[in-house]
Amino acid sequence: HGYAVTWEELAACEAHVRSLLPRLAIDHAIGVAGTVATAAKIERAGALSVHGDRLSRERVGELLDRLAALPLAERERVHGLVSARAPVIVAGLVVLHEILVYYDIAELSVSERDLLDGVALAAAELPAPEEGPAPPGAYVCC
Repeated sequence: HGYAVTWEELAACEAHVRSLLPRLAIDHAIGVAGTVATAAKIERAGALSVHGDRLSRERVGELLDRLAALPLAERERVHGLVSARAPVIVAGLVVLHEILVYYDIAELSVSERDLLDGVALAAAELPAPEEGPAPPGAYVCC
């Protein structure tokens, strides 16, 4: 919807997210992907790179409150927030904030790398495939 999020909607979303979190012992956290990087970019006034930055639970909560109070059209104009992410940033911040609160994480490290980076790095460590004759029953063409 295009209007500001109501406090009732926000509370319901927070409660739902909290209900899905498993019990874990967490010492520190690294946040990856869109919501975390976007929050850091908003905090740094649209900085191009935020890799290695820190985001505190307090600042995430303040950012959540600020963006939830804005209608979509105003969220689309927030410096550091890509307009295409404006419709989903509040929900992403709810998830991020609830994780930080639930696990009592005071701050997290921001990583602009993600699962695909890890897969590529792991693949780079694999030995090169061996060329050889086709296995029995394989169809070879051209």
